[in-house]
Amino acid sequence: MNPLQLVLLALPIFATACIASLSLHRRPRASSLATGILCAVASAIAFSGAVWELIEGRVYEVSALLLPTSFPRTVLHLDQLSAVFIAVISAVAFYTSLFSVGYAREYFDKPLRLSLMGVCYSSFVASMIMVALAGDAILFIVFWEVMSVTSFFLVMMDYERSEVRRAAMLYLIYATVSAVFVFAGFGIGYACTKSFVFSDWRTASLPPSIAALMFALFFVGFSAKAGLVPLHSWLPQAHPAAPSHVSALLSGVMVKVAVYGLVRMLLYVLAPHLSIAWGSVIMGFAALTTFYGIAYALIQRDLKRLLAYSTIENVGIIYLGLGLAVSAYAAHTYPLYIAALTASLFHVANHAVSKSLLFLCSGAVLQSTGTRDLLEMGGLLKRLRLTAVAFLLGSLGIAAMPFFNCFASEWILYNSLLLSMGSPSLGIVTRVLSAASFLTLATAGVLATYCFSKAFGLAFLTEPRSPEAERAKPEPLSIRMSYAVPMISVVAMGLAPALVAQPIASIVARIPGPPLAAPMLGLRVALWSSPSMYIPAVLACFASVAGFIAWSSSIARTTTLRTTTPFVSGADFEKSFVPTPSLYVGNGEELMRGLYGVRRAYERDYAVRLWTTRRIVIERLPVDPWIRVLRRIGLSDEDIKRVVHTHDDFLQALVTVGGRALVFALSRHVERSCEAIYEGFRSIAVAFLSVGRSIASMDKGIYLGFRGIASAFSALSRAVRRIQCGNLYAYLAYVYVVLILALIYFALTR
Repeated sequence: MNPLQLVLLALPIFATACIASLSLHRRPRASSLATGILCAVASAIAFSGAVWELIEGRVYEVSALLLPTSFPRTVLHLDQLSAVFIAVISAVAFYTSLFSVGYAREYFDKPLRLSLMGVCYSSFVASMIMVALAGDAILFIVFWEVMSVTSFFLVMMDYERSEVRRAAMLYLIYATVSAVFVFAGFGIGYACTKSFVFSDWRTASLPPSIAALMFALFFVGFSAKAGLVPLHSWLPQAHPAAPSHVSALLSGVMVKVAVYGLVRMLLYVLAPHLSIAWGSVIMGFAALTTFYGIAYALIQRDLKRLLAYSTIENVGIIYLGLGLAVSAYAAHTYPLYIAALTASLFHVANHAVSKSLLFLCSGAVLQSTGTRDLLEMGGLLKRLRLTAVAFLLGSLGIAAMPFFNCFASEWILYNSLLLSMGSPSLGIVTRVLSAASFLTLATAGVLATYCFSKAFGLAFLTEPRSPEAERAKPEPLSIRMSYAVPMISVVAMGLAPALVAQPIASIVARIPGPPLAAPMLGLRVALWSSPSMYIPAVLACFASVAGFIAWSSSIARTTTLRTTTPFVSGADFEKSFVPTPSLYVGNGEELMRGLYGVRRAYERDYAVRLWTTRRIVIERLPVDPWIRVLRRIGLSDEDIKRVVHTHDDFLQALVTVGGRALVFALSRHVERSCEAIYEGFRSIAVAFLSVGRSIASMDKGIYLGFRGIASAFSALSRAVRRIQCGNLYAYLAYVYVVLILALIYFALTR
C-alpha cells in the first residue's frame, strides 16, 4: 500500500457513512452517531495518507478510463502540494465530525432532514479530498460540482427561514459563476493541448496571450469561491446560515480548496508564463480584501457573521503571500518566492484550525442560548467553561498573538513584504504594493485584536443580558471532545512553528519543477530552530510589560470606591440596563448622562458599572496603574484628578508634572493632528462606504440578471408546453407540414 491508496481507502468509509445515514433515518440518534464516527474514521485515514506522503515525498499517479476508450482518461495525482491540503481538509473534518454528533440533536425531531445532512456532509468532505487528488480537468470538474451542490444543500438545511433561502441562492449563483470561469480556463487548456491532464498542460507551449487569459479566468473563478473582494458577498450570508459544523468546514476548509486550485494552476501549470503584473493584481485585491474583511467584522453583532467576515480578511492574507510569490517567481527572486508562498500555505493551515475552532464554539453557544446576537449573551464563562477557553485560544490564534499559531505565518509574511520592498527586480509597482500591504496587514492585526477581544468579552464576560444567556445549558460531551485537537494545534503550531513551516518550505521549493535554493525565512524558515533576533526581542518585551504592570500594581495598596444613588428619569434599574463593553465610549459623565439621564457630573478618571442592587459603583479606568505611579511620585489626589481630567494620555500627565506650558502646547498640537487625522479617515470612510454601496448594487444587479434569465426560461417552457399539449389533429398537422417541407427541399436540391 502507498499513500495514494491509503487516502483512497477513506472513500468507501465516507460512502458507508452516507448509507448509514439513510438506513437509520428512523433512529436519528443512531444515525448522527454512526455518520459522525464513520466520517471521523475516514478523515483520520485520509490524514494518515497525507502525512505519509509529506514524509516520503514521492509523486503517485494513477491513470484510468472510466468509460470506453473514446472517453478521455482520468488521472489521480498525489504529490506533496495535494498532501498539504488533504491533511488540512481531513484534520478539520475529523473534529467537526465529532462535533456533529452532539450538535445534531436539534435535528432529532426532523429525521429525514438529519439523514439528508449526513449524506451531504459525508459527500462534501469526500469531494473536497478528491478535488485535491484530481490530476485532470474532468475529475476536477466532477468533484468541484459535487462539492458545490452538497454544500448548497447543507447551507439550505434550515430552509424555513427566508434569510437562509436567500443566502443559499446567492451562494449557488456565485458557485455557478466560479464554475463557469474555471471551466472556461480548462476549455482553453484543452483547446491548446488536446488533453485534459494537467501534467500535459505543464509541458505545453502556450502563447503569452493565452496564458494571460487563462490566468484571468482562473483568478476570477477560484477567487469567487474563496471570497475575495468584490466576489465575497455570498460568504458572510452563507456561512452563518449553515449548521455550525458545516460553517467550520466552509470557512476553514472549502475556501482553501479554491486557494489550492489557484496555486495548482498558477505554479504547476502556468509557471513558465508567470508575470510580475499577475502577482501585483493579486496583491492589490488581497490588500483590499484584508482591510475590508476586518473592518466589517468589527461592526457585527452576529457572532457567526463576525467570524465569516474575519474569514474574508484571512483569505486576503493568504492571497497576499500568493501574489508576492507569483511576482517573486516571475522576477527569478526564488528565496523571496519560497518565503512568501510558505507564509501563504502556512496561514492556510493556521487559519483552518483557528477559524474552525471558533465556529465550533459559536455553534455550542448557539445551541446553548438559541441566539447569535452578542448583545444578548454575556456571562457564558460560568456555564460554558470549556467553550470559553476554546474560544479564547481560537481568538488568540486568529488575532496573531505571539506564541499562537497565526502569529508565525503572519511573521513570515511580514518578513517577505519587508524583503520585497528592497528588491529592485520586482519593479516599482510591486514594491509600492508591498509597502501598502505591509501597512494593511499591520492595521488588520490591530483591528483583529480589538474585534476578538470585544467578541470574547461580550459573549463570555460581564453578566447575562438575556434570559436565554441565564439559562444556557452545558455543551454535550462530544462537543467538548471535538475541541481537543484544534486547541492543542493552536498552541503547538505557535510554540513550534518550524515543525510545520520547514516542511512546507521544502515543498514550495519543488512545486514549479526542480528544487530551488535552500529554503530561507528570517529570515530562514526555521523560525525557532535557529537563532533569530525576534525570539529574545519578544521575550524581553513580554517580560518588561509584565514586570512593569506588576510593579505599578504593587506601589499603591488602597483603592478609592465611591457610591451614589443616581436619578434615572423615573426608570427602575434592571439587568437590561447593564452597559456592555460596546457601550463604553467617552468618559463616565457622558456615559451616564447619555444613557441613563444621571444629573451628576462624574470625573473623567472613573468608569461606571451598574449592578442589580440599584446603585452605581464607580471604579477606576484601566489607566489606574498610571494614576498610582503619579501618586507614588508625590502628587496629591487633587493634582492627579486635575491632570487626568485635563489629559487623556499618561505621557501628557508626566509632562504636566514637569511644566504646564509644555503640556498645553503639546495638547494643542495633538488636537490639531487628531483633527487632521480624523478628517482624513472620514474621507477614507466615505469612499469606503461608496465602494461598499457599489458592491451591494453589483450583487443586486447579478441577482436581478439571473432572475431575468430564469423568467425567460420559464416563458420559453410555457410556450413549449402549449405546443406539446395539443390534440391529435394538431400533431398530424405538424407531421404533414414537416413532410411537405422535406419533399420541397428534396425537389429543390435534386
